[in-house]
Amino acid sequence: MTTIQTKDFLAEINESQFWSTPAYLSTVNGNDGSEWIIEGIKGGKYHVVARWAPKSGTVYELGRNFLYLLGQMIIPKGELY
Repeated sequence: MTTIQTKDFLAEINESQFWSTPAYLSTVNGNDGSEWIIEGIKGGKYHVVARWAPKSGTVYELGRNFLYLLGQMIIPKGELY
């Protein structure tokens, strides 16, 4: 990852309001799906955000970028949940 890509990604994290996003919205999980968990440390302070099979929002957008941009994963359309 280049310096520019790193700066862009860190800017995206800040713009997404990750640091102020509630850790959990509910305790409901499904029988089929996935729990997306994103953790970070900023200024010595830990923050975690978890969502059950998100389709939109902060966790979905950041998680998707972790997978595709940073992880360079190839996941067929419709297989990401």
